[in-house]
Amino acid sequence: MVGEADVHASKQWAEFDTVTKWAMAEGPTVICHRCWLDVKEKTLKFAKKNIPKWIDSPMSNTQRIKSFLAQWKEFEFGIVVPVDEEANELVSALKEAVRRSARGE
Repeated sequence: MVGEADVHASKQWAEFDTVTKWAMAEGPTVICHRCWLDVKEKTLKFAKKNIPKWIDSPMSNTQRIKSFLAQWKEFEFGIVVPVDEEANELVSALKEAVRRSARGE
């Protein structure tokens, strides 16, 4: 309290509205299109290099696969045009390999 409020506060109770503070648990990822294209290019190179190895042994690469798929989904690389068919096929094959591995096949 500042100014006159200090004088009045010493003589009576000051009334305030209840203030509720909210914190965002997870915020949106905001990225410019040029940066998004750079991230997409790096992710596609990374995918084409590593996914074939991960398909062979998905259980030993679970954490890497989980991180990669989270990024793939977050940045919507499989949805947006222009679509890289090879990368989409690799990601689909990776998901299928994880499913088969989880079923014990």
